[in-house]
Amino acid sequence: MAVYRCAKCGSNWQSETEPRECPRCSSRVGITGGGYESRVPEARVAVNTSASTQTYDMAAFGITFWLATVFYLVFTGIQVGFMSGGLWNQTEREIAAIWLTISGILGFGLGIAAAVIWFIKLHRAWKVIQSLRREDSAETNMPTPGQAVGFLFIPFFNLYWFFVATVGLARRVNKYLSLRRIQAEPMPVGLAIAMCICGLLLNWIPFLGIIVNSILGFCFVVNMNRVTNEILAAEEAQRF
Repeated sequence: MAVYRCAKCGSNWQSETEPRECPRCSSRVGITGGGYESRVPEARVAVNTSASTQTYDMAAFGITFWLATVFYLVFTGIQVGFMSGGLWNQTEREIAAIWLTISGILGFGLGIAAAVIWFIKLHRAWKVIQSLRREDSAETNMPTPGQAVGFLFIPFFNLYWFFVATVGLARRVNKYLSLRRIQAEPMPVGLAIAMCICGLLLNWIPFLGIIVNSILGFCFVVNMNRVTNEILAAEEAQRF
């Protein structure tokens, strides 16, 4: 597959065959002001792949995220045991109290580390699609990367903003892929919606909320990281 650039309108696109005209401005080869400025042979873009774009930071995220989830489950289980009352003798309660402290500290620390990586990934994903402001008049007021992440720290408002930062991102990423003609698997908008709704409704249910929200959240980050890498790879290939 090769990447072409129109000398008239400056748009880039990929094609397996020699194109006769620009898909955006329809200028034809040989016409003054039109034609193709340059061609990069075999500019390969990752398509329908997730494993090939994994990086060390995603490995770090996966480790910290799932360890935090395990410790949080242990912490919750011990709390439930304490609240049930009368099931343990004094020695068992003392051991449980120690594990409650350890699991709480480790779960909190690992959770913070995973959250930091999550915010970095979210900021990065919003950053790569900021050109939508210029290319789509409907997106002139789209959130900046700083707003997308920063507004998540505003109490109560973040319940609404979480939908904007995740579902809004998925929809805009898919629009970006279409406008730039990047051959990549779209972000699953349904996954983002399910993550937001379950995050609001299931957080109050022990164990079930932790497990379901962890699975949905992890899948969302993997998809967000994948499509971000594919966009960056495609734009790198289109650079002349």
